[in-house]
Amino acid sequence: MEKNNLADYLFEHNPQPMWIYDVNTLKFLKVNNTAIAKYGYSKDEFLKMTIKDIRPSDDVELLIKDVKETREKINITNKNWRHLLKSDEIIRVEINSHSLVYEGRDARLVVVRDITDLFNAREKEKKLISDLIEAKNRAEESDKIKTIFLATMSHELRTPLNAIIGFSDLISEDLTKEDIDSYATTINKSGRHLLSLIEELFDISLIESGQIKLNFEKVELADVLNEIFAIISREQKLMGRKSVKLSISSSMDTKRDNRIIVTDKKRLKQIFVNLLKNALKFTEKGIIEYGYRPITIDNKNFLQFFVKDSGIGIPENKLNIIFEEFHQEDAVQVKRFSGAGLGLSISKKLVENLGGNIWVESTLNQGSTFLFTLPLIKTDNDFINIKKGDSMDNISYDFSGKRLLLAEDDEPSYLLLKAILKRTSILISRAKSGREAVNIALSDDTISLVLMDINMPDMNGFEATKIIKKEKPHLPIIAQTAYSISGDREKILEAGCDDYLSKPISKTELFKIIEKYAKG
Repeated sequence: MEKNNLADYLFEHNPQPMWIYDVNTLKFLKVNNTAIAKYGYSKDEFLKMTIKDIRPSDDVELLIKDVKETREKINITNKNWRHLLKSDEIIRVEINSHSLVYEGRDARLVVVRDITDLFNAREKEKKLISDLIEAKNRAEESDKIKTIFLATMSHELRTPLNAIIGFSDLISEDLTKEDIDSYATTINKSGRHLLSLIEELFDISLIESGQIKLNFEKVELADVLNEIFAIISREQKLMGRKSVKLSISSSMDTKRDNRIIVTDKKRLKQIFVNLLKNALKFTEKGIIEYGYRPITIDNKNFLQFFVKDSGIGIPENKLNIIFEEFHQEDAVQVKRFSGAGLGLSISKKLVENLGGNIWVESTLNQGSTFLFTLPLIKTDNDFINIKKGDSMDNISYDFSGKRLLLAEDDEPSYLLLKAILKRTSILISRAKSGREAVNIALSDDTISLVLMDINMPDMNGFEATKIIKKEKPHLPIIAQTAYSISGDREKILEAGCDDYLSKPISKTELFKIIEKYAKG
């Protein structure tokens, strides 16, 4: 075989795509069979094309620049390019070329190696390394945040516990009434703070695990705003924010405005209370205003709720992280104002679960406005005017002649309930286990009401309730529970309980429950 014929044979049958192109016109002068098979063009099509036609459009400018810069080079090896097949698929290729004279023209011989799989593997490796570095940074940041959080929580838990234990020891000494009242107030305040922290931790855990269950119902907003006002007014006194003016605001221009929203009333109150507590914490004097207004988004009706304060404000670079778990705006400010950094995160997650959005607008040293939206149901009902609710704290209750069966195994809890009920003149029978509660309830016809602890030895409250209700279906049974986990409320009612009281039990709620059910 002659030399030229051998060269032509090796060119045509090379397993790698090969071609020769004119360095002046960039036109293909010759292509081998492998290139034709690989790129999808026929030989005639190739010979009417230039090397620009097999490059993505955004690579052409770079190609022309490269041709000019490498024109005088004899050999070019391992040049990495993107090539465009006739099918519009883009492949990654490695180019080796050699300058030559072909049919009297300055040309280059090009050998192409498809490195698409290798390139993708390298990119995956790069991404994996990048992801590992990012994960490492996130883990370090998470550890840092958790370390700060645990230190904060240790402080937040130990501080009220120190007050509770310390003043509890002192209160047994020979003290004046003024000292006793002062110590009792401090113990109560510290206990409420401790309870708030525990509830926040439970809420975060329940939300993250998907175990929080929402109870949607029709909610009259006037009632909600009034209940919130009563709660926050008490918080305001406890926090010593006498210089803060608290007010309710709403845009009620016509009687056709929407008045009722279908949502979870408990969670709506929780969101508002979290935001208002946050506003009180960072507003030592000035105003705090809250309320709502109807708005339309994408032809859908919503209520936009807001909490506006004239407090210390939030720096612009912190606005995007204040809703994150365990993040707090500033360590120095947090130490000054206290807090575990969970309230805003809980509020955000609850709002999103209720079908809305939450955000904040703030100017440093001028104040903040937290806003959130919830879906609205239109109604023709006239609005119930906002007015301050009556306080139940000073109402006297007389339950003379009524007997309460108190099923409670925990001695401190029993003594507390006994002390709360002492002035109502109600008669109390006690059961220390579920089985004992059943025996007393079934044998004593003078019992008007059963207050049933769910977690008791021997037999739990659910089982005891079912047995009692089977024999005495009309005897009211009220569960004592700290229901939070999904399904607990339903389990309580399915067991036959007529109602429930959430622990820690509110004195006012306890009296209202007894008044409602103890009719015998």
